[in-house]
Amino acid sequence: MAGTNTHGESEAEDTGLPISRRAALALLGIGGAGAAMTGGASTVAADHTDRDEPPEVRKWNQNVDAQGHDLFDLHSIDVDHAFTSAREADVVVWKDDDDVFHADGHDGHVDSGEDLLAVTQAAVDSLSDDRTTKETVRVVSSGTVDPATDPHAPIELPSHTVLDIPAPITVERDPDSDRNSSELTIIQATDEHDIEIPRLELREYPHFSIWVQSCTRVQIGDVRIHYAEDAETNVGVRIDDFGETGRTEDVQLNSAYFENGGHHGFETAQVDRLTVGSIIGKNTGGAVVLLNGTTDATVNSIVGRDPGGGYPTFRLANGNENISVSNVVARGGVRGIAIITDARNVSVGEVNIVGCDWEGIQLTDAANVTITGGIVRNIDGPGVAIWPHLNEPVNEGITLSNLRIVDDRPEDERQQTWAIHEDDNVRHNRFIDNDVRNGGTEGLIRVASETTVVRNNLGGGLNSGLVTLESGADPAARIEGVAGDYASTLELRAQPRTDPGGPFAYDHYFRWNDGDWDLLFEWREDPGEDLELEFIVDRNNTGLVDPGDPETAPVTEWNPPVEQESGPGPIDDFEDGTLDRYVGSLGNYEVNDESPVAEGEYSLKNPGGNAGMIGSFEGLPRYPEAGDTFAAKVAQTGEGGVAFIGIAFGMQDFDNLYFTRLDWNNDSWQLWKVEDGSYDTIASDDLSLTDPGTIYEIVVDWGADGGLTSTLQTTDGDVLASAEAPDENTFLEGGFGTRRSGMLDDVRILE
Repeated sequence: MAGTNTHGESEAEDTGLPISRRAALALLGIGGAGAAMTGGASTVAADHTDRDEPPEVRKWNQNVDAQGHDLFDLHSIDVDHAFTSAREADVVVWKDDDDVFHADGHDGHVDSGEDLLAVTQAAVDSLSDDRTTKETVRVVSSGTVDPATDPHAPIELPSHTVLDIPAPITVERDPDSDRNSSELTIIQATDEHDIEIPRLELREYPHFSIWVQSCTRVQIGDVRIHYAEDAETNVGVRIDDFGETGRTEDVQLNSAYFENGGHHGFETAQVDRLTVGSIIGKNTGGAVVLLNGTTDATVNSIVGRDPGGGYPTFRLANGNENISVSNVVARGGVRGIAIITDARNVSVGEVNIVGCDWEGIQLTDAANVTITGGIVRNIDGPGVAIWPHLNEPVNEGITLSNLRIVDDRPEDERQQTWAIHEDDNVRHNRFIDNDVRNGGTEGLIRVASETTVVRNNLGGGLNSGLVTLESGADPAARIEGVAGDYASTLELRAQPRTDPGGPFAYDHYFRWNDGDWDLLFEWREDPGEDLELEFIVDRNNTGLVDPGDPETAPVTEWNPPVEQESGPGPIDDFEDGTLDRYVGSLGNYEVNDESPVAEGEYSLKNPGGNAGMIGSFEGLPRYPEAGDTFAAKVAQTGEGGVAFIGIAFGMQDFDNLYFTRLDWNNDSWQLWKVEDGSYDTIASDDLSLTDPGTIYEIVVDWGADGGLTSTLQTTDGDVLASAEAPDENTFLEGGFGTRRSGMLDDVRILE
């Protein structure tokens, strides 16, 4: 195609070289076909019966009228270097030898100046008023935008406008900005329709490159954004509903490339009907692709390397529905894919995910999600993790099939804990035909529901291992507790590991026994010596027995412990190394000896930053109640870790409680009340913390008749912030827990 080469680099019209006014007029097609084409061919107006007639010589700017005759010999015209796409423009923006930009149109000169964005806006504004078909502005010379001297931004696009910028634009850093960004949005459209941006290439420090708000029928062609390595808070392309007319609808993006930057590459929020070709992101400060509240979307391919900010290469969040993605390739970052918070009806084809820090694929609050093949490899956590969201009946109808989930690093370097880890509050999921050999150091497939189907997975199943069938024994072998749900339809796969040297035959059956299924083997033909079998137990769940679908998942509620120590003393120091006395989103937390640790050898960590809550309602030696003053050591964790700190108390259940926390995003220390699932801030104080790993102390003074004061202080007792709600008395006792805190340790009642 004229204007681009096979490597995606710009050719003649985006070289950025200054051009003459005559050349600019030629780009508009003023002067006939020959003016915009190199080569010596001419257009000839003649009758086919008289081709020997010499061509009429015309001036360069004279229109050619065929006078009813055909134009022939056009095949001989050299168009290899023609500005063919530029000639379709209604207004062309170009730069002369003095670095002055000019806008020229068919009706004459439009504007001139040193501010590229201002001249381009003038070109856009010069298009026909009240037009009902698209008109085009094309920028054919590269330029540099200095936010200090070129204040015009963004370029605002009205309806029925095409803005094509194949020439690269460099945005310099704003020296007066308090961020490492120019704070400039380059192209913006709000409450418009029929917008088209065929090409855009930006470099260095743009903020929003393209920002579309509440528009309809938007077409974006090929976008290339090369941020500086120290650029911060940048977003490549954002499509949302921030205008006055509601959701954006009918959006097409052909391809995009994002390199560096401080935030997401391509992000949507509240968009209906989206089609995306291919997106590549490298070292982005956020997700390569993030869809929020988007419906009816198809994406062909997403490729990401080392996304930052705790975001994965590809993320679905906040109410996406009917999403189809063909391919996802991810290298590094915390996750390859995160499908979370009310994601519904999602299909993902092939994945190739390697070397993530937390999970290869995370599914939380997701329903009807299908992932149908590919590789998940060498993850420092579960290959696929299905975590609950608080205590809701979520994560339903998830199908994982034809995945190879493996950690093939040297054995002493493997950190992939599970191939597939399914946590609580799930139902009707299916793990079928996957290869999970060498998929986890702790286990291969963890199943949390009697409705989960586990079938034909190579290397593991619902239960697996080795069993010895003893010659002469009746039964030949018995394995207790291979499954724990009465409604299971169990199947056995078994293969001999030894050859007894003679004929043998055996039967097997499953027996329900005091809350568990046992697997028993009986000889049909005893070989006279023991036989070792490798076995896998699957669960097909054919539907012959339906355990039913409860309307709500079981909810753990506060019941005052029968035996509870009184007076000052420890609540939990986590020195047992487990979370056995907690319920909730246990998959989001772990107890380990990694720094920071406040006291002893262990502390509680939230390595992934997920917002799920855990709580203890029984089993701890004491629980805080009205009249107590209690404390907890907390810390933000290091780079790539969690910036939030806080504790929950007075927990009646997960929908009724108090919690106090640092709101890191808003520099605020807060005291919250959650009642019937409704979250309300009841007190707050200004606070900013920026020292990961530093240990602080939360102290809560809980009045005997109610009233709460929550302070954050240093370990030396210096108060950093205090939030007080003196009249609050909704809860006077309850369980204890945490929500999203980076590190928690040494929880105790002081008095």
